[in-house]
Amino acid sequence: MEFKWIIKPDILKLKEKLPVTIVGHFYQRDEVFELADITGDSLELAEKPRMVKPLCMGGGMGQV
Repeated sequence: MEFKWIIKPDILKLKEKLPVTIVGHFYQRDEVFELADITGDSLELAEKPRMVKPLCMGGGMGQV
């Protein structure tokens, strides 16, 4: 499935309204990575503060 970049404005609006944090792994597509609030490789993301409660993750090595 091709990423529909037309949803970027919708994602940005939702980020303003909702208490969400987007986590971006270096292996993710650039379109997703540039929207991320926290970025890094697996080790860096594991070491980030645990203030973020993950809801769902995908598009990476261990896609859910």
